[in-house]
Amino acid sequence: MVVGITAYGTVTAALATWFVGRDEERRHHRVHRAEQAVEQTYEEMAHAVHERFDRIERMLEGGGRAC
Repeated sequence: MVVGITAYGTVTAALATWFVGRDEERRHHRVHRAEQAVEQTYEEMAHAVHERFDRIERMLEGGGRAC
């Protein structure tokens, strides 16, 4: 009986570990995709800000007329 309980506990622990491992892997992939999306958005916004500053600088250099 003790052997049966031990075997049942071992199988249950193995299954729980497998499920937790799968969940952690899925979570890791979701976090990685979110980080990539944030990084891409940041780069796009930084590029847009640089373009606006460049346009403002050109306007100031040209005496205030729009380009």
